[in-house]
Amino acid sequence: MEVMNVKELAKYLHCSIMSIRRMIYNKEIPYFMVGNRYLFKKSSIDSYVANCEVTNMQLPYTTEIRNIK
Repeated sequence: MEVMNVKELAKYLHCSIMSIRRMIYNKEIPYFMVGNRYLFKKSSIDSYVANCEVTNMQLPYTTEIRNIK
């Protein structure tokens, strides 16, 4: 089981330590505590990220052609 601390997780997710702390505070990210340290299982984080992905993002498509003057 691979475990990361806040600093390591921020580097892994390419975000700030403050972003990780905000996600902890809002209970948006899976974590556990050992003493006063927040720790994260890599497998849980990978699952969390996979569930947050946008799977089908489509922009509205139109076939209408407009004359711009």
